[in-house]
Amino acid sequence: MNENAITLAANILAPIGVVWNRWVEPKHITQWNFASDDWHCPSASNDVRVGGHCKTRMEAKDQSFGFDLDYVYDEVEGHKILTDFMSCKCLDKKSIYNLVYYFSNKLHATTVTTCTLYSRTRIKPLE
Repeated sequence: MNENAITLAANILAPIGVVWNRWVEPKHITQWNFASDDWHCPSASNDVRVGGHCKTRMEAKDQSFGFDLDYVYDEVEGHKILTDFMSCKCLDKKSIYNLVYYFSNKLHATTVTTCTLYSRTRIKPLE
């Protein structure tokens, strides 16, 4: 992993197939892809393949602010790894991030590890 990356891990008491589906299916993405209870994700689409896009809309429930996210997948290995490049335009600034999601299964739990690296240009994440 890159020393400038932010890395988070979550252990989820569910089989890896269930966790993967909740992570990638648009009907599930809209149920968890927001930062707090006063925000929501009214729409999501996801084409889980190399070169495919995941597009989501995040906005305040009172509609005072919102933004669109667009991810492009660089690497997809079902139930194991997703690597993507995300651009977000907020407040007239474009931010670019490289993200890696690792899915691993131990007994009846799944660990999802996320590595995020902010960049001004598109780069492949370092392992």
